[in-house]
Amino acid sequence: MRRISVGCLVTLLVVALAGPQMVSGQSVFLGAAATIPTQDFADFGDGDGAKTGFMGFGGVLFPVGTGAVSVGAEGFFGSNSHETEGDKTNLYGALALVALTLGDEFTSIRPAFFGGLGYMTASRKSESFPGLEGSESGLAGGAGLAVGFPLGGIGGSIAGSYNFGLGDLDGITFIGISALVQIPVGGS
Repeated sequence: MRRISVGCLVTLLVVALAGPQMVSGQSVFLGAAATIPTQDFADFGDGDGAKTGFMGFGGVLFPVGTGAVSVGAEGFFGSNSHETEGDKTNLYGALALVALTLGDEFTSIRPAFFGGLGYMTASRKSESFPGLEGSESGLAGGAGLAVGFPLGGIGGSIAGSYNFGLGDLDGITFIGISALVQIPVGGS
């Protein structure tokens, strides 16, 4: 319940900060990513580091004024198996986002820069190391670069990002290679 409440608060905060100019031009996005563990997440030191996994995500973006800046919120769920058979880590949470897009989102090829801060839970399941099972939650963030392109009235993007946990999640880091579609849902 606490995770749902945090996600709702993040979404409400984003909507409140962006203000009334959000009535038009917003879009929703859905995507999938390969998650490549780095640092401690790739090697826990017990011979059971995480392997490349997957992540699904979705969210909403709202333009701020008439500029290239958008704010939004994203929810995500992913899973990485480990070197030891039967072990895995599930990652899930929500982020508040800021994006800077250069060019028209739905009619031209364009670069975009993005970053986010939010809340993540890492839940580890282990058949071989039962003492290491459990969940940790805390602040998380990420930043990256995308190349967007038109897809017949909607937008598509290929992106690379660096994602990290803070505090109790320190050491949960990964590179995300993702593809997404962005669908306009308001008038511009």
